[in-house]
Amino acid sequence: FGQEIASRLAFTADATTWSGSALAGSYALARVDQEELWSPAEDVETSTSVIIGGRLAISEDQWKHAETLPMRGGLAARLILDAWKSDSSGLTALLNGAAAVAIFDPDSGLHLFTDCLGAYPVFLGSNGFLCSHPDVLAEAMKKAGTPVEIDHTSLAECIATGTTSQPHSYWKQIRMLEPGAHYTWSGRETIAPSQEFYWQPAFPSREESDDTIVADLASALKTAVKLRTNPRFGNTLVMLSGGADSRLALFCADSPSNVDCVSVCDEPNAETETAAALAKAAGASHEILRCTPDYYGENAERAVRVGAGMHSLIDAHFAGFRDQLMGRDPGVMLTGCYADYLLKGLSLNRRYKRLFGKALPVYRQSDFSFQYYHPHCELGEAWQSRVM
Repeated sequence: FGQEIASRLAFTADATTWSGSALAGSYALARVDQEELWSPAEDVETSTSVIIGGRLAISEDQWKHAETLPMRGGLAARLILDAWKSDSSGLTALLNGAAAVAIFDPDSGLHLFTDCLGAYPVFLGSNGFLCSHPDVLAEAMKKAGTPVEIDHTSLAECIATGTTSQPHSYWKQIRMLEPGAHYTWSGRETIAPSQEFYWQPAFPSREESDDTIVADLASALKTAVKLRTNPRFGNTLVMLSGGADSRLALFCADSPSNVDCVSVCDEPNAETETAAALAKAAGASHEILRCTPDYYGENAERAVRVGAGMHSLIDAHFAGFRDQLMGRDPGVMLTGCYADYLLKGLSLNRRYKRLFGKALPVYRQSDFSFQYYHPHCELGEAWQSRVM
């Protein structure tokens, strides 16, 4: 059963899968990266084991420390095990990056740490099953004898906006766990876990100057990219546009001149020219991949399978280029998608002030509208009323 679930979590033929027993249950894992870094690990002395979904952002000094540890398995999981054994209260300092960490401890039960921003989702079924993919979780629940029902409100939300919203999935019996949280299942029959938050966002003080806030943000972004482009991962691939977000990923990389850059477009345009100029300035390679007129439709099935249909098809930019991208043997791939919401204030309900009907480069607060927070499609009259 575990291996069957692992194969369903593997979206590509070159994924490595693991399955096994832990405490009173079993686990399954699928990954497409280096086993020596990311495979599960076990401490034989205490019979405690760790599995990681996603990737932690770990410094080179931490990687080197993990290489000295006596546990069996991947270095990242060894690092977590060591922190859990020596000072479990300090473990959360390691939970940087889009990753969920599960610790199977015979003395205290199953511990699950979700990532700070919910970038790597974990879903909980009504029967206590956990999974990063709600459709795979629904299949597992059905096989175990727990019925699941479609949530038509989530379907309506996706038709209207192109996505669903946390904590909801397409299944009434399946919900996404909270980000930045530590969940504990302490007993064999425990379905509902205890929960505590280990991280909350800290906002800049009103006393801080704009220059200080900008400098802090720039430093954080540089550090984030550097951690994710460590040479031990292998080649770095950046999906490069002409925008601020992807150029940040390129020029903050550990070694920009060694980065492979790829741009996706319908046909070459001003943006691809800008991307080519950026790659040239960095001394990096650059390739343009062109979409066919039916690209998004042709790759819709694959995009739905990977994302459980919980994301907009028109944003599945890379689903059809997997073979070309993997041909470059990337160890890490970075894209600037969604940084616009952070850097450009797209979710602020504002509009331009106008003079004689012309927009001025000055904003004022606008009235509430769904469109500022997430676009709502205007459908035909029959569908619109049913969706709303």
